[in-house]
Amino acid sequence: MNFLPYDIDDFDEVLSLLQAAFEDTKQSQNFEELGKTPGVGHYNRFVVKENGIVIAYLAYCTRIINHLGIKFAAASIGPVAVKPDAQGKGVGKFLMNSVIEHLSSKNFEFIYIQGIPHYYQSFGFTKYVDKIKRVVVVAKSDQKNAGTSVERNCSDAEVYRSLYESYTRGVCFAAARSIEDWLWLINDASNTYYFYEPRVIRDKNGIAVCYFCDDPYVPESPREIVFRNDEVSIEAALSALGSYYAEKGHDTFELKIPDNSVVASIVDIEPNKRLVHNNTHGGDLLLITDEFDAAVKLAPSLQSLVTKIDHSFEATAKFKGFSIHFGNDADKPFVSVSKGPDASTLAFVEFISGRLSSDDCKSIESIPPNQYENIQNLLFGRLMKFVFQGDNM
Repeated sequence: MNFLPYDIDDFDEVLSLLQAAFEDTKQSQNFEELGKTPGVGHYNRFVVKENGIVIAYLAYCTRIINHLGIKFAAASIGPVAVKPDAQGKGVGKFLMNSVIEHLSSKNFEFIYIQGIPHYYQSFGFTKYVDKIKRVVVVAKSDQKNAGTSVERNCSDAEVYRSLYESYTRGVCFAAARSIEDWLWLINDASNTYYFYEPRVIRDKNGIAVCYFCDDPYVPESPREIVFRNDEVSIEAALSALGSYYAEKGHDTFELKIPDNSVVASIVDIEPNKRLVHNNTHGGDLLLITDEFDAAVKLAPSLQSLVTKIDHSFEATAKFKGFSIHFGNDADKPFVSVSKGPDASTLAFVEFISGRLSSDDCKSIESIPPNQYENIQNLLFGRLMKFVFQGDNM
């Protein structure tokens, strides 16, 4: 088997492979639209050939991702497809190992993928967030936020950028988009799968509170949706979405959103009577390359968070091979990290992100010892609320 860059001459074979490998037509239609365009959306494509025949295909896109204000070079893998009659023969394993080796040589700090956790974990990926698909009922009689409007053809890149920045402050490992990225999406990609027919939702005061892009292959589900990150704006946006999908003849619409988001907490409130049901859409999985010590790079993020706590304290957290000594002494934060041979760098990322609970982090030593409960409250209360909700502590 040979792992090779995709060539336009491979177009027909790859299209046939995608049509056979996926039950729905989304991936094949997307490829049919863009497969003859080199480099679109920062995409890089590869094939596996056996005896000159394409038996597997994979694409990845390059990204700069933002986590707690730190920028990382990353690669996002997908789709991954193996010809049905070649499955179960080690082709998928060869494909994944080949692309991971390729990406590691490019000095990417993170590699991430959406997919079936138990399969990709065998390649070293760790699930860092569940995305839950929420099926939301269209509330046709909801007049609480009357006056919201759905605007098509908004070409103001600053509107999209501002909403995206607001929302992604509370999302782990969000892609960082430059103004050039936004201009490309709005001007060149608005008729493609990447940013299909974007719409901006404005509240009754004309303030942009949400944008979303239709999914050309799943008409009742936004492919990408971003909310202004406060409850009033989210309520207004949900009301407008209900009206929008009702006008399109749907009784429900789908949202694929992280469980820890403000949007999820609002949709899930029982008195709203919005939620029909939810189920796991898939895991977002992360691989940290061997060449990069994420813990060291992320340590300053913890230091910046410590400044948000208006108490003088000193603490040591020990978990999963890490020992982190940190505190705030007269408004002078300090952080030091030591890592044992069995340390999990992703565990450190989880700690910084507020995804480890107090049960996971069982050994927390504080100075003086009688401050243990206060330090726990800081770690898993106000500090982690800051991580997910920005400066609104």
